[in-house]
Amino acid sequence: MQNAGWSGIITVLIAGLIMGSVLVPTKLVRKWAWENTWLVFSVCAYLISPWLVAYLTIPKLAAVYGQTGSTVLIVTCLLGFGWGLAVVLLGIAVDLVGLSISSALLYGASVAFGSLGALCLIDPSRLFTAAGLKVFAWDLILLVGVICCAQAGRLRDPPATHDRIRTRRGVTISLIAGVLSTLFNIVLAYGEPIRRNAVALGADPNLASNAIWSLAVSCGSLPSILWSFRLLQRNSNWKLYGISGAGRNLAMSVGMGAAWIVGTVLYGVAATRLGRFGAAIGWPVYMSVIILVGIAWGWLLGEWKAAPRLSIHLLWAGVAVQIFGITLLSLAS
Repeated sequence: MQNAGWSGIITVLIAGLIMGSVLVPTKLVRKWAWENTWLVFSVCAYLISPWLVAYLTIPKLAAVYGQTGSTVLIVTCLLGFGWGLAVVLLGIAVDLVGLSISSALLYGASVAFGSLGALCLIDPSRLFTAAGLKVFAWDLILLVGVICCAQAGRLRDPPATHDRIRTRRGVTISLIAGVLSTLFNIVLAYGEPIRRNAVALGADPNLASNAIWSLAVSCGSLPSILWSFRLLQRNSNWKLYGISGAGRNLAMSVGMGAAWIVGTVLYGVAATRLGRFGAAIGWPVYMSVIILVGIAWGWLLGEWKAAPRLSIHLLWAGVAVQIFGITLLSLAS
């Protein structure tokens, strides 16, 4: 493996570590409803910060977009909006079937489709070559690990209701959200003309992808912001922004947004360092690291203390398989 490949993998691991920890402070927020926290987080992470990062790292940003075809810009915005829908759908799925099942299904679908979707956009002819089939096989290994963790979460937190229609609806929404969440990775591959224009106009090649995802993520902020507004209005929770301790909650929500941006920038850098097929190789590793970090935080916070022994065994089996898959994909870079 070349030094650039190792550098890319290490950067992916750091990005996944940060992203897997982004929402941990939500456990420390007091007296706010979910929508209070999510509105502040969404505005900071998805709307304001992307443009701030792009402005600071991409010279002649307006010219970059001006030299890019309108079709590329429009599709980039649509892909970003689709990714934003995934964020909202996950929130709905959590309400239907719980966090463990919904998030595991989302990440599983994301691992399965994100890497291959990017590979098809970059070079469809490579999909059925020896290299492409290896990536596909190692993606499947990661997916097996994700499924083991999903089953462990199901055994630990069984659905609170036996309503089959409600459960089926939650599973379906989770899978749809998982497919849509891959659009963030796909937009990095599709938006390559934007990145090339940024480099041509003086941007650092490692940071040029900021011009892609800043546009996509800002469009993706709309579903979260609109959904939060709807919940705040419906539940009459605007008043919670004025209660005692709101400043502390605000600081944590803004901090989560800052951490999300750092993780996102690092993933964009990693995808560039991994070379032409960086989005195809980096995405499954990135998602698996997020899952593993989330499991680690759950373990440290005592979420698995009362879990059945079988769920613990499945959890560690899933962790081991994912680490194995990450190692194989790392060697592929």
